[in-house]
Amino acid sequence: MSATVGSTSFKPQNVTGAYDVTQRMIEVLGYAITAGDTTQLTILVPDTVALNTPFPFTSGSSLSWYDSKTDFYSGDEINGHGSVTIHTLDTLTQTISGTFNGTLEGTTGDTIVVTNGAFNVVY
Repeated sequence: MSATVGSTSFKPQNVTGAYDVTQRMIEVLGYAITAGDTTQLTILVPDTVALNTPFPFTSGSSLSWYDSKTDFYSGDEINGHGSVTIHTLDTLTQTISGTFNGTLEGTTGDTIVVTNGAFNVVY
């Protein structure tokens, strides 16, 4: 996973994936802990998402950013805007890859822009 968050390059130390069978959602989570600061980027997409087609956050996917020194930001049906595009999804090997971008809204109403996002993970 990698992305530009604001003006900073984000390359997490750890990337994990998970599948929620009940809600049929795939989660991709990357996080880093450095100098007393925790940062985390999370993507949620339904397992029925079409390949190679931008899927807007308003359609059931979401992107969130957490920085323990600043705020929690989200892009979903209520806040922010943007999309995730799934390029590969293999339910047999449980792998997913894609790209993402968006403008996420913080809890105080401020925004942060996420660009050049990409991931390739086992879930």
